Amino acid sequence: MRLPLKPNRAGWPAGLANLLRASADPRVLLDPAASREQFARAVSVLKFGTTFKQTEADRFPQTIACLASLRFETPPVVLDVGASDGTTSLDVMRALDFGRYYSTDLNNECRVQQRGEWTCFYSSDAVPILAVSPRWVVYPDTDGALPPLGFLARRILAGVPPMAADAQRLVLVTPELRAARDPRIELRRYDITQPWSGSPVDILLAANILNRFYFSDQQLGAIIRNLGRALRTGRPAWLAIVDNREDERASIFEVSNGVARLHRRVGAGTDVEALALQALGPAGQAA
Repeated sequence: MRLPLKPNRAGWPAGLANLLRASADPRVLLDPAASREQFARAVSVLKFGTTFKQTEADRFPQTIACLASLRFETPPVVLDVGASDGTTSLDVMRALDFGRYYSTDLNNECRVQQRGEWTCFYSSDAVPILAVSPRWVVYPDTDGALPPLGFLARRILAGVPPMAADAQRLVLVTPELRAARDPRIELRRYDITQPWSGSPVDILLAANILNRFYFSDQQLGAIIRNLGRALRTGRPAWLAIVDNREDERASIFEVSNGVARLHRRVGAGTDVEALALQALGPAGQAA
């Protein structure tokens, strides 16, 4: 059952907060002095639709080591999709000699405004996604919620005002990455269902996004075919699909001349491996 109402760790004694499995305080995102780790914990509380922006450092070290072992004539162009706050993008960047790195996510910013003791978070299209007080974190995802949490959450959220035009814009990219002064790095908002408009890429990394929890097989096939069109043609390119919700698993595909093959598997590989091989055939390549 869903839990749309959770204790905010900031407002409870540490022992009780641990017992109640309290949430990290997302208001930390408003603190310019927040560390990389604090920022990642706070970002992971946010939920857009059915998707939490879960992130943390060192999530898939074996996959990164595999990517770093690939050999290129010139430093590769990397497209990192669903990169959340870019924490794991930094891990990849430190391991890989890249020529250009696109760190992208559909929800790379939100808006925030205050209402009394409540801090209200909104998506970029003005939809309320979260209300936070010193003691509570409240989500609008109340259908099928554990009683009486659904009722209480709906009552609280009824008081959330529409987003004001001057609501604070909050960039959901880890400060360490935002502060990077590297012209090779580009932060973008990108919807994986839409054509990629940047440079053709040598490595496409999709971590914890291409799975059956978020998409149907039909949707996954269409998305993977779409992402395949971003891969460089004329020489081998690689797609790495990672799923480390429990343990690290990855499927790394080499695509060359319109033909895809499984290059390497980390752990048991991902459960969309066969589907990806089918989608990355000739129909998945740019014309």
